[in-house]
Amino acid sequence: EAKQIIAHDQGIMKTGIAKIIEEPVTLQNKDHVFLSHKSALKDEDGKVLGMVGVSIDITRQKELEHHLADKAEKLQDALDEKKRFLNNLSHEIRTPLHVIKAISDELYENFREFSEEELDSFLKTLVENNNRLLKLVTTMLDIAKASQRKKGFDFKERNIIDIVEGCINEVRQIAPVLLERDTDKAMVRCDEIKIGQVIRNLLDNAIKYGGKSQIIVEIKSNPDNVVVKVKDQGAGIPDAEKEKIFEPFFQSTITRTSSGGTGLGLSICKEIVSAHNGKIWASNEPLNTTSINIEIPL
Repeated sequence: EAKQIIAHDQGIMKTGIAKIIEEPVTLQNKDHVFLSHKSALKDEDGKVLGMVGVSIDITRQKELEHHLADKAEKLQDALDEKKRFLNNLSHEIRTPLHVIKAISDELYENFREFSEEELDSFLKTLVENNNRLLKLVTTMLDIAKASQRKKGFDFKERNIIDIVEGCINEVRQIAPVLLERDTDKAMVRCDEIKIGQVIRNLLDNAIKYGGKSQIIVEIKSNPDNVVVKVKDQGAGIPDAEKEKIFEPFFQSTITRTSSGGTGLGLSICKEIVSAHNGKIWASNEPLNTTSINIEIPL
């Protein structure tokens, strides 16, 4: 810093050109920034005798400037995310609507010209796209409700072990699920239906992406909270996407081409868990194991 300031001073005295510059200075082990107006000091004959300058401490202004720049960047990121969300939502709604409209128009105009096989195919496509659209709208309504956090939630003292076991029993016939727990009782204040929705969603994902590997549900009770982990040995989650998978409409680069989903399930889980003052996160563990974890206060 001192060398840089001396270099500035020498340059001004050598050229005789005044400058307004920002100069970093350390005072009492704290970094400061000074705005300095410096010019060469000359005698009557124009000979440089030295240098004169005025410096103002603008450290606080620079801190505010950086703070505002950071806020502006975060705001732009939020706006970009909102735009991406709306674009994806528009695409997800328009696609089945266009299909339904095209087939409906065709059937209305030329119904008697189609064979039974063609009619069956048309009707099957209509049902599939109608169900897709209905699921999307229902999911968006769930997100809207969940985003209101504790509004509309029915919080009661529940044993989360019982909730998890009930969800596991629903899927045991279609997937191998092993439950590992360190307690028989972990009482939490929760909405039983909403937490059940989270556990079912995590189990569905593990079944869908687990590659037919055994699914392990691990429950660990701590002094202040209970952690539920749903593990599988499927495709895994890239490290750069561990947080993004909880954003609406985001689908992992590993599974997006084959999942057939909307990318809304985990975002709903995040809203529900947040409404319970809990946390949800993804982790890659040893033996190629992917784990989605939720933490709920006891």
